[in-house]
Amino acid sequence: NSIMYGFSQSILPVFIGLGYIFGAFLYTSDKDKVYYADYADIFTVILTVWFTGEVVKRFFDVLPDTQTAALSAKQFLVLMSQPATVENLSENGIIPFEVKGDLQMQ
Repeated sequence: NSIMYGFSQSILPVFIGLGYIFGAFLYTSDKDKVYYADYADIFTVILTVWFTGEVVKRFFDVLPDTQTAALSAKQFLVLMSQPATVENLSENGIIPFEVKGDLQMQ
């Protein structure tokens, strides 16, 4: 769990750094090349990478909880498929023949 949490917390800064590196690469390239970008393109790339990193981070945040919920549901279904040893609606069993109701308040 702690490794997944640490990984999920480090995803966003890594993706932001990759966005800035890619933007710097595009900005410093020659204007004649196909992959040249101006400021608007660079910030579009950075925001896109930022939001992608946020989505991936949130996915890895809930992944351990999802796995725990799936395991709990599997165990619950196994319990529900087993027959009960005590049947509370059955009329069979030990029935007392005599019931005394001697109650005293002291």
